[in-house]
Amino acid sequence: MEPNRIFIPLLLTLILGACSKQKERANTSYAHIEQRIDSVAKDFIDGGKVKGLSIAVLSNGKTIYNKGFGFMDSSEVKPVTNQSVFLMASISKLIGSVVVMKLVEEGRLKLDQTLYELLPDFPNEKQAKKISLRSMLSHTSGLQDYASEIDTLFIKTGIAPSKEDFYNFFRERDLLFEPGEDYSYCNSGFLLMSMIIERITGNSYQSEIDRVVNLPAGLNLKLIAETVDNPNTSTYFELTNAGLEPRPHWTWIKGDGGLTTTSLDLAHFPSKWNSGSIISHESVKEMIKPTILNDGVETGYGLGVRSGIFAGLKMIGHTGGNKSLLSKMVYFPEKDITIVVFVNTDNTSSNARSVFGEVALTILDEEVPDYSEDEIIGEHLKIYEGVYDYKGYKFDTNISIMLNPEDSHLYYCSSETECEKMYNLGNGEFWIEKWPLDKIVFDITDTGVVRALREYYIGYYVMLRKKKG
Repeated sequence: MEPNRIFIPLLLTLILGACSKQKERANTSYAHIEQRIDSVAKDFIDGGKVKGLSIAVLSNGKTIYNKGFGFMDSSEVKPVTNQSVFLMASISKLIGSVVVMKLVEEGRLKLDQTLYELLPDFPNEKQAKKISLRSMLSHTSGLQDYASEIDTLFIKTGIAPSKEDFYNFFRERDLLFEPGEDYSYCNSGFLLMSMIIERITGNSYQSEIDRVVNLPAGLNLKLIAETVDNPNTSTYFELTNAGLEPRPHWTWIKGDGGLTTTSLDLAHFPSKWNSGSIISHESVKEMIKPTILNDGVETGYGLGVRSGIFAGLKMIGHTGGNKSLLSKMVYFPEKDITIVVFVNTDNTSSNARSVFGEVALTILDEEVPDYSEDEIIGEHLKIYEGVYDYKGYKFDTNISIMLNPEDSHLYYCSSETECEKMYNLGNGEFWIEKWPLDKIVFDITDTGVVRALREYYIGYYVMLRKKKG
């Protein structure tokens, strides 16, 4: 017998044996991941502060985890399953921005067009001539957030607001700041975005979501107005002193937070979006790029996209919530891993952000970090001292950064009595032991002037606070 005829079967046996062992190790690894995430999810449900939640994890396009926990209804007869539909909330902003970028590619919109050009009937002409589409998608328009008033009115009356109601709100409100001068998370720009899309295309907002996103990507992202009567759509709850109470869905919401889907369907979105199959790679890069303000200060928000770092990995995507976080979608492009978490309960500390943190540590095989022994000692810290301000309807408050001469540490103070020690990690980056998965990063000029700080919560950029004085 020829030597090759002996060698080839032997080689095949070795390869198949190695593949079998590799597959066995992978299955064991996934089983371990499944058990750990199951335990995390059950702990949140057993705590009695979340009625139901859904988690999906994709790696290289393959589902490695997808489960539901708890219930979709008050009577607890409808368990959360993989087919359960949840409100995406503000993750909808990213999807709407994708539609805008498609219209830009088609030559039907320009990011630097003004609100005056795009919505000629906007009630404040002076403001409209200064506000660009780009500034609305990056939360730098200076518009006040309609939710501060319109949402409260809707809760009291149960009457859905009309376009005229929104226009009356904008007619009577000054800008928080001149466009491009600051960052303030604002639903108003994305409310107007959906109006712009409908006016420019002559189509409904949902039909443009279908055309640009759903059909090319094979997804099923639908406005809550279309899914509210779907038996698979979860009820929305709020944690109160009386317990978990059901709340009605707000079926009038569109661009700023009205989309719904399953956790697995949403988990398939980022890789398809990032691959260029929905919009071009150039458009994706434009969306992801952090916005630079007029004074050169960088935010951590692009065009409908949050960005950040978790366990040393770049992350992009978005979050959604109301009083607390209801949804979180994170894509790690370097590893092609997506994690989606939905919860159906508001006003609770046991929210989607907390669930994500524990799931992500499991998936990435990381531990809760402790940087207390990694801090840089001896650096001049006095430049960071001062009062830092955030403008916005939810967090319109100041915080103070103070240097304690006794222990040579900076402290993050939300009041005179509530201060947390900060650990210096270098390059203007600091860690606080109380919030181990969060970071604070200062914006510093080449000449050593501190202009602002950015706060990152469990990876994602959340807010910019500019230094006063």
